[in-house]
Amino acid sequence: MEDVDRISDLPDSILTYILSFLSTKEAVGTSILSSRWRYIFTLVPNLHFDLVDDLCHKNLESCILHIKSFISFFDKPLSLHETSLDRFHLKCGEMVHGPRVYSWISTAVRRGVKHLDISISPDQFTSPGIMFTCRSLTTLKLDFTCSVLDVPRGVPFPNLKTLHLKSVEFLSDDTTKCLLSSCNNLEDLVIAHCNIENLFNFTISHHLLEIDYTFHV
Repeated sequence: MEDVDRISDLPDSILTYILSFLSTKEAVGTSILSSRWRYIFTLVPNLHFDLVDDLCHKNLESCILHIKSFISFFDKPLSLHETSLDRFHLKCGEMVHGPRVYSWISTAVRRGVKHLDISISPDQFTSPGIMFTCRSLTTLKLDFTCSVLDVPRGVPFPNLKTLHLKSVEFLSDDTTKCLLSSCNNLEDLVIAHCNIENLFNFTISHHLLEIDYTFHV
C-alpha cells in the first residue's frame, strides 16, 4: 500500500497551528520537507530565539561558528515573515552587534507584535525609537544590560498591561515620565537593577499597578 502524506494536504491554518507547538528552530526546519512546507513556518505567530542557551557547553570555535549560523538563521524567518506577530522573544546577550538587533526589533514592530521580550547587552546600545511606536504591544520586557533607555515624547502604548525593565539605564526624568504616562492600562510594572543616577525625581503612581522594583545607583 502506497504511503499517503495526508498531513501536507491540510489547510495552512491547521499546519500553522501544529508548528506553533514547536520551537522556532524546529518550525523553520520543516521548510526542507517539501515544497508544500517551504514557507508554512512564516505563518507561525510566535518567534523565539535564545542564543545564550544554544551556546552552553560549546568551545570558542564552535561558539563563533554557531553565532554566524544563528544570525543567518534568524534573518530568514524575519525577512520572510509576512503575517502579524503575537510573540517575539530574543535573547542574545552581547554576542550580536547593535545594528543587527535594531533591524530585528524594527521588523517585529512592523509586524504588529503584541508581546515583546528582549534580553541583550551589546556595547553602546540605545533602545530603538521605533520600538516606542508599537501601539499593538500588550507586554514589553526589556533586559538591556548597560544600555540606555531613551524614550521619545508622545509614546503611544494604549494597550500595554505588562512592563518589565531590567538592567537598563534611564536617560533622564523625562524618560520615565514619557514612558509611564503613556501606559493608561498598565497593570504589572517591574523595575529591577536599573541605573537611575541620571534621575532627580522618580515617581510612580497608578491605580491599576502592581509594582516591584529595585534600583542600582
